[in-house]
Amino acid sequence: MLERGTMPPSPLRDCLAEIVNVIVSVKQDTGLDGLVVKQLDDHQYAVHGIQIKLGEHHRTITAGKLELQRKRASGAMGGGVDDSTIAGIAAKAERGMVNALALLGAAFGGVTFLPTSVCLLTNKCVTEEGMDLADAPCVRVRPDVELPLNVCHGASFYEYFPLPMRASLVHEMR
Repeated sequence: MLERGTMPPSPLRDCLAEIVNVIVSVKQDTGLDGLVVKQLDDHQYAVHGIQIKLGEHHRTITAGKLELQRKRASGAMGGGVDDSTIAGIAAKAERGMVNALALLGAAFGGVTFLPTSVCLLTNKCVTEEGMDLADAPCVRVRPDVELPLNVCHGASFYEYFPLPMRASLVHEMR
């Protein structure tokens, strides 16, 4: 039996080491498109969520109503989450981050996973009102932890990719 706060046995430690500093793609629509786990010390890891929204350049992402989208994401209301709004994207990211933290915690007992950031990467433009909502702590991952939604949008989205890949991305989206 592991003492509280000790590192998991070797096979689990090896598995955890494989996902550190790697973008882990999340299957199905769980609310996040990916995760990055970074080791802080022997027993603590930072978890960064990634949400990607691609589409036609002329489409915009607006602010939306956060509480309404949270209700939709929880299943308390009919209809789906509106992911053409920052509120909808934040609500889905909340659900995804909560699920990811629960799964990581269950898989790697004795290790603390800290929700650290959530980033939206999109080639669409985000309205000023949308950016205002994203800048505020809008992704609630625990009752005591809310994170802003870091947004990289429009033309700056392409700066994250190496130059040869940028040309390919722009060509394929036309």
